[in-house]
Amino acid sequence: MEVKTKEQQYDVGVIIGRFQVPELHDAHKALINLVREKHGKVGIWVGLSPLGSTPQNPLDFQARQQMLNETFPDVSVFYIKDQASDVRWSKDLDGKVADFLTPSQTAVLYGSRDSFIPLYHGRYDTRELEHDIFISGTEIRKGIASKSTKGTADFRRGATWAVSNRYAAPKPTVDAAIVNEDVTQTLLAKKPGEDKWRFVGGFADVRSANYEQDCRREIGEETHIDVTDPVYIGNYTIDDWRFKNEADCIRTTLFYCKHVSGAPRPDDDIEALKWFGIDDLRRYPDRVVAEHQILLDAFIRFLDTRILKGTDNGS
Repeated sequence: MEVKTKEQQYDVGVIIGRFQVPELHDAHKALINLVREKHGKVGIWVGLSPLGSTPQNPLDFQARQQMLNETFPDVSVFYIKDQASDVRWSKDLDGKVADFLTPSQTAVLYGSRDSFIPLYHGRYDTRELEHDIFISGTEIRKGIASKSTKGTADFRRGATWAVSNRYAAPKPTVDAAIVNEDVTQTLLAKKPGEDKWRFVGGFADVRSANYEQDCRREIGEETHIDVTDPVYIGNYTIDDWRFKNEADCIRTTLFYCKHVSGAPRPDDDIEALKWFGIDDLRRYPDRVVAEHQILLDAFIRFLDTRILKGTDNGS
């Protein structure tokens, strides 16, 4: 490993990194040891994601601080929060580094390949360290994720800690109120093991551009029919039995669309499809599963509004 810029004396060496690995690897240790050899005082700032624990940032600050200090107890470890603006992030970092220095001390910031340096807009000098070997933290995390589950108590404790210390979140889904041409019937689906009916739908996909695209995909996968462009009705929290006593919940976006072509054919996780008279559902709403009652009510209110405005015939 070598410093690419010219030599200059600084009192303090500051290392900026993420260190999102279960243990320090040889490249980390070589970088830190080099900085310790050159400076009487060393500080490490680790990046802190605003999202909490994610596949790219699985470890919180305390875990990484402990990992670093187990090998380098003489090094001070701090965190620097990620920000949308590189300029604001640089200003924040400068302030933290200044607080770490005495008034007469000078400092230089160190980073490795693909580090913060190209994005830094602060007042301190920087140095890029070139490793003799390159070890990717991303590949280490992928390797851990791809391995089979470990049957140890430590693994189970870690897994419990990870899921218990993330933010509770709604799980986005989409549902479709599909009507026939004269808006007298709506298409409902039945899943295996259920005796009541529900709106066609499913979970949103991160690869989709929007919820409308998710809606079209789910309709295609579960019914094999073509529909008009989905029209937004509203979004609702669903009392889904799978999330009973859980902090997370289902939050669905309900759309309205008309059948254009194709004979409904159940597929994916759908056992049966059936057209129901909308007036019949007004009289007998309990034909729909309990968790979709809120969607049925919203759908009927939406239809009534459109009929009053003359948007749909409804007869």
